[in-house]
Amino acid sequence: YHNALKQSGGSYWPKMTLQDRLLNWKKGLDDIQQVIRAFGRFGVVCCVDGEVWDVNHVEVGRMQHLLDPGTLISNDHDICVIAVSGGIVVIFKGSITERCKLSESVLSGV
Repeated sequence: YHNALKQSGGSYWPKMTLQDRLLNWKKGLDDIQQVIRAFGRFGVVCCVDGEVWDVNHVEVGRMQHLLDPGTLISNDHDICVIAVSGGIVVIFKGSITERCKLSESVLSGV
Protein backbone atom coordinates (compact mmCIF):
# COMPACT_ATOMS: atom_id res chain seq x y z
CA TYR A 1 0.00 0.00 0.00
CA HIS A 2 2.77 2.43 0.87
CA ASN A 3 4.37 1.91 -2.55
CA ALA A 4 1.11 2.18 -4.50
CA LEU A 5 1.02 4.45 -7.52
CA LYS A 6 -1.97 6.47 -8.56
CA GLN A 7 -3.75 4.88 -11.51
CA SER A 8 -4.77 7.00 -14.46
CA GLY A 9 -6.36 6.59 -17.85
CA GLY A 10 -9.13 4.32 -16.59
CA SER A 11 -12.48 4.06 -18.27
CA TYR A 12 -15.94 2.71 -17.59
CA TRP A 13 -18.30 0.69 -19.70
CA PRO A 14 -21.34 2.71 -20.72
CA LYS A 15 -24.53 1.95 -18.81
CA MET A 16 -26.60 -0.70 -20.58
CA THR A 17 -29.95 0.39 -21.97
CA LEU A 18 -33.17 -1.50 -22.62
CA GLN A 19 -32.39 -1.24 -26.33
CA ASP A 20 -29.05 -3.02 -25.74
CA ARG A 21 -30.89 -5.89 -24.01
CA LEU A 22 -33.71 -6.13 -26.57
CA LEU A 23 -34.08 -9.32 -28.61
CA ASN A 24 -34.95 -8.23 -32.13
CA TRP A 25 -36.76 -11.10 -33.84
CA LYS A 26 -35.74 -9.77 -37.26
CA LYS A 27 -32.05 -10.31 -36.49
CA GLY A 28 -30.36 -13.62 -37.15
CA LEU A 29 -29.83 -16.37 -34.61
CA ASP A 30 -26.17 -15.46 -34.05
CA ASP A 31 -27.02 -11.82 -33.22
CA ILE A 32 -29.78 -12.90 -30.83
CA GLN A 33 -27.49 -15.44 -29.18
CA GLN A 34 -24.88 -12.70 -28.64
CA VAL A 35 -27.42 -10.53 -26.79
CA ILE A 36 -28.48 -13.51 -24.66
CA ARG A 37 -24.85 -14.28 -23.74
CA ALA A 38 -24.14 -10.63 -22.92
CA PHE A 39 -27.23 -9.89 -20.83
CA GLY A 40 -28.78 -13.24 -19.87
CA ARG A 41 -28.07 -12.89 -16.14
CA PHE A 42 -29.30 -9.30 -16.09
CA GLY A 43 -32.30 -10.26 -18.18
CA VAL A 44 -32.98 -9.77 -21.84
CA VAL A 45 -35.99 -7.82 -23.00
CA CYS A 46 -38.34 -9.21 -25.61
CA CYS A 47 -41.70 -8.36 -27.12
CA VAL A 48 -44.08 -11.32 -27.24
CA ASP A 49 -47.75 -11.30 -28.14
CA GLY A 50 -48.34 -7.64 -27.27
CA GLU A 51 -46.30 -7.70 -24.07
CA VAL A 52 -42.76 -6.78 -23.07
CA TRP A 53 -40.95 -9.37 -20.95
CA ASP A 54 -37.75 -9.17 -18.93
CA VAL A 55 -36.42 -12.74 -18.94
CA ASN A 56 -33.39 -14.48 -17.40
CA HIS A 57 -33.56 -17.92 -19.05
CA VAL A 58 -33.57 -17.98 -22.84
CA GLU A 59 -32.10 -20.65 -25.11
CA VAL A 60 -31.70 -20.96 -28.86
CA GLY A 61 -31.82 -23.85 -31.28
CA ARG A 62 -30.27 -23.83 -34.72
CA MET A 63 -32.57 -25.31 -37.37
CA GLN A 64 -34.00 -24.62 -40.79
CA HIS A 65 -37.64 -23.62 -41.13
CA LEU A 66 -39.86 -21.65 -43.48
CA LEU A 67 -41.49 -19.41 -40.86
CA ASP A 68 -41.16 -15.62 -40.86
CA PRO A 69 -38.88 -14.20 -38.16
CA GLY A 70 -40.93 -13.29 -35.10
CA THR A 71 -43.59 -15.96 -35.69
CA LEU A 72 -44.93 -17.28 -32.39
CA ILE A 73 -44.60 -21.07 -32.77
CA SER A 74 -45.75 -22.16 -29.33
CA ASN A 75 -46.91 -20.38 -26.19
CA ASP A 76 -48.00 -22.50 -23.24
CA HIS A 77 -47.74 -22.34 -19.45
CA ASP A 78 -44.02 -23.17 -19.32
CA ILE A 79 -42.33 -22.01 -22.52
CA CYS A 80 -42.70 -19.70 -25.47
CA VAL A 81 -41.03 -20.51 -28.80
CA ILE A 82 -40.31 -17.81 -31.41
CA ALA A 83 -39.01 -18.38 -34.95
CA VAL A 84 -35.97 -16.38 -36.01
CA SER A 85 -33.76 -16.51 -39.07
CA GLY A 86 -31.66 -19.66 -38.71
CA GLY A 87 -33.51 -21.24 -35.81
CA ILE A 88 -35.76 -20.76 -32.81
CA VAL A 89 -35.66 -18.93 -29.47
CA VAL A 90 -37.09 -20.71 -26.41
CA ILE A 91 -38.18 -18.50 -23.51
CA PHE A 92 -38.71 -20.21 -20.16
CA LYS A 93 -41.66 -18.42 -18.61
CA GLY A 94 -40.65 -19.25 -15.05
CA SER A 95 -37.75 -16.84 -15.54
CA ILE A 96 -39.87 -13.81 -16.47
CA THR A 97 -38.99 -11.16 -13.90
CA GLU A 98 -41.18 -8.39 -15.30
CA ARG A 99 -43.92 -8.06 -17.87
CA CYS A 100 -46.13 -5.25 -19.10
CA LYS A 101 -48.33 -4.43 -22.06
CA LEU A 102 -46.39 -3.08 -25.01
CA SER A 103 -48.38 0.18 -24.96
CA GLU A 104 -47.32 0.76 -21.31
CA SER A 105 -43.63 0.20 -21.93
CA VAL A 106 -40.78 2.49 -22.83
CA LEU A 107 -40.26 0.26 -25.87
CA SER A 108 -43.58 1.25 -27.44
CA GLY A 109 -41.71 2.62 -30.46
CA VAL A 110 -40.12 -0.78 -31.17
